[in-house]
Amino acid sequence: MPDALQDLERHLIVVAHSPAIQSVNSEESWARTTAHTAYYWAFHQAIRFALAGGFLAHRNGGDHRRVWEWLQSNGWMEACELGIDLHRWRKLADYQPERPFTVSRGDLLIHARTLVESLGQPCLQYTLIFDEPEADSG
Repeated sequence: MPDALQDLERHLIVVAHSPAIQSVNSEESWARTTAHTAYYWAFHQAIRFALAGGFLAHRNGGDHRRVWEWLQSNGWMEACELGIDLHRWRKLADYQPERPFTVSRGDLLIHARTLVESLGQPCLQYTLIFDEPEADSG
């Protein structure tokens, strides 16, 4: 299972850093994609952690609320708060295109990484995702 999660993490990070996303979409669109990517990476890591601690996943949409509640009730306050922030931002990014999305990619990724690290879960290095797109030299 850890290998599958690392593969997912690598995939999500690559998607968020994809030149196609950078060149075709506006900065806001790129930030919305990052919100989605960062949330699901953190959510899957939190579920894995919680399952090891006795959390009973229902494998439905309600787990997105229940995992943060479980973390809170088990003393993982920082992870809970970060998860709730990421969830709120992901819903705004995914379901409210008419509202401006002003959360920076850096803040989204720092939130996700801090959440995962607070649970003692391994994080891959993803420094490239913070890099700005390179200007076309041609």
